[in-house]
Amino acid sequence: MTESGESELPVAQNLIRLLHIDETSENSSDASQTAERVFEAMRVRLSTVLGAGGYSTLLARSLALTRPKFPWLVDVVSDKHGSLVGRLGVVSQTAPPSEIVRGFTALFTRFGALMTTFVGADLTNRLLESVWQDLEENTTDLVTRGEKNL
Repeated sequence: MTESGESELPVAQNLIRLLHIDETSENSSDASQTAERVFEAMRVRLSTVLGAGGYSTLLARSLALTRPKFPWLVDVVSDKHGSLVGRLGVVSQTAPPSEIVRGFTALFTRFGALMTTFVGADLTNRLLESVWQDLEENTTDLVTRGEKNL
């Protein structure tokens, strides 16, 4: 995966597109809420395979590697289980929607790259596919909102 969001993992592109739905929104909280939903779906699904500690550690490392380009990510700290739920509100007050989207795309890309390093591209893609399926069932409202922003 590259920082621009390009990926050799086909399903990652679906998740990246989902993160970009609110890029043109005037409301930063829309972009943070979408990022929160994507990362929470990842946490729930991937913790069953990686363990809560494994997921949390991978997210923490991804955040540490992404923060130099997006300093406002210093305000993003997961709980002990790796959850970002309720922890992104401060981000919507400090960064515009397009910057939030870029930052969380970079974070997701870094996370995917690290995961690929540890478990391989095939398993990473299959695990992200399960995350996408979970989100796809609940994204009608996001897709509708994204179409309005295009």
